[in-house]
Amino acid sequence: MRCGEWTAAISAASALAVIGTLSWTFMFIAQPMADDFAVAVSTRELGAFGYAYDFYFRQSGRLAGHALAGILLGYVELTRVYPWVLVTLALVSLAGWFALLRAVLGASVSRRTAFAWAVLVQVLAFATRTAPGESLYWVTGAVMYQLCVALSFLLVARLSARGTRAPRSLEVVLLLATTLLVTSLHELAGAMLAVVLAVGAWLTRRLAVPGRGLWVACLAACVVGTLVTVAAPGTRARAEQFEHAWSVGWTLRHFPVDLWDTVLAWSTDPKLLAATVVLFLSPGFRRPRPLWIDARVPWRATAALSLGVALPSAFAAARWATGEAAVSRVVDLCQQVFLVGWLFVLFVSTRGERGLPRSELVRCVGRTLALGTLAAALLLHGNGRFALGDFVHDRPNRWKSSMEARYATLRNARVNRTLDVVVPRPPWTPRLLVRMDITEDPTHWHNAAVAQYFGLRSVALKPKLDASD
Repeated sequence: MRCGEWTAAISAASALAVIGTLSWTFMFIAQPMADDFAVAVSTRELGAFGYAYDFYFRQSGRLAGHALAGILLGYVELTRVYPWVLVTLALVSLAGWFALLRAVLGASVSRRTAFAWAVLVQVLAFATRTAPGESLYWVTGAVMYQLCVALSFLLVARLSARGTRAPRSLEVVLLLATTLLVTSLHELAGAMLAVVLAVGAWLTRRLAVPGRGLWVACLAACVVGTLVTVAAPGTRARAEQFEHAWSVGWTLRHFPVDLWDTVLAWSTDPKLLAATVVLFLSPGFRRPRPLWIDARVPWRATAALSLGVALPSAFAAARWATGEAAVSRVVDLCQQVFLVGWLFVLFVSTRGERGLPRSELVRCVGRTLALGTLAAALLLHGNGRFALGDFVHDRPNRWKSSMEARYATLRNARVNRTLDVVVPRPPWTPRLLVRMDITEDPTHWHNAAVAQYFGLRSVALKPKLDASD
């Protein structure tokens, strides 16, 4: 490495470290919001599974998703353990990335190296997300839009790394249960997982390796579980709230635009493009050569076809379900699948010296520019820019202190039997966090959920005095 390249590499590493640290720090800034209190109240009244069962008939077929959210939110003191619930879910996500990378890289790299790559990929996934507040820093969103992906990674990694030994009964049960759990966390995750399992079953047959039966069994469980989730009475009840829900013609006219706009935004993100160039020119990235890479399989075409089926299916299903474009948290779910496919295609396309410029000077200059661009993009674009800007203006600490003071006020009001409480307006909410606060109207469902959680009659925000308040 030349001096300029070292400087750029240190800058990129520093930027990754800063953004990674901020992504975890915000988990300790995040506070329970109105929806969390509503879930907790319903769970206290009905039990976690009663709450999920009720939702299955009223709003959504995601039985496991709502039951797990109820367990995580309904049996704890929300205002004290909320950050630790988010951290636990993020650790499961990191474990999913690690397991998937271990399965892909095999013995060609050490566990330590695979873990380092998992950390870096998780940082890149955070930096390129559309709405981290909805999929990382909100427990219900993290369960349904992060945990389902992590469990899918763990499942596929386990199926891929089983070797030639016959599966034990307990292992089969656990793999099938994990498959069903994914489909019951989110039907779109189930649909995309079905595509991956079908490809896995085809590959085991093409390569004549053991384990095809287990892939097929998981595929069957995935299809059945997804259909059960989609066919829930709550799915139809929710669709009735939207004018164009379940309209095939409307879906076919609009989902291609949704898909094109979103994939274009993902693939032209300067952070992802800069990271791609860095990896393309990196000897360390090109060095690992797992045994499967030399199999007679068109890996690039297989990965591209898998993405070409999984992502359109997810966006079409999202548009069909409500008649509207996919919400940000659904986009984040799909973005993680896109990122896996993007990195996999890059990996299989860059083994050895294939495609590299012949001149070492050109390679060095390219790496230097890409590393510098990556550092700048991480800090000055998207979620990194928002996070840094919030901390520069001390928004996270001021907002967190305000929310903690509010919860203390509400607890004290219950003790003092002051059943109608008006609380001060919080300062500016950090831009990475979900905005789902109470309102000035004590009858709003947000307010009602918070009041019921704290055992009060009503809670409301202090009215605005003027436009600047």
